[in-house]
Amino acid sequence: MSNIVVSQVMKHILVVKIDTPLSSLIKELNWNYYICVAVIDDDNNLFGIITRQLIGYATKKKLNFHTVKVWEICTPEMEIVQSNLSLKAAVDIMINHNVRHLIV
Repeated sequence: MSNIVVSQVMKHILVVKIDTPLSSLIKELNWNYYICVAVIDDDNNLFGIITRQLIGYATKKKLNFHTVKVWEICTPEMEIVQSNLSLKAAVDIMINHNVRHLIV
């Protein structure tokens, strides 16, 4: 299991501005490289994240990717942890809060 966790931790996070059209994000998104997308506001504060599941939801709902902005589909519920958190503590947070991504 630790190899899987480490490989996922090593993936990069794509950062986009809050008003980015979803179509622009899709053009540059490579899920083999990025594990999630961080959405930031005009002051560069973290606003939310977009995961593969949320893109699937937007596709299923047949949202217009050219008019929908990333802030409209991102999730504002995030778990942010310190980089010195132990792997066990991180896994416990993920299980207890039912999240798949932690922002470090």
